[in-house]
Amino acid sequence: NGRLILSTPDAIGKALDDYLKEKEQQLNCSEELPHDDKPLITMAPISTDTKISTCDEGTHDLINENGCIVCRQCGWSKCD
Repeated sequence: NGRLILSTPDAIGKALDDYLKEKEQQLNCSEELPHDDKPLITMAPISTDTKISTCDEGTHDLINENGCIVCRQCGWSKCD
């Protein structure tokens, strides 16, 4: 469209600006869309807990560490 682009970040910024302006125009020009009564999909939270079970003593938690099941308290481990 004849605009001067001075750098890659400038080009990215102008492209984003053009995109947002185009989307805004589409929203302003379009008729009211029918409301979709479908519920939004909510993803379950990702668990960061790597606890497997308990060690041979039955009192300490096991974790998966580098492909091995390890008890940090008593030192027990089992690797695949």
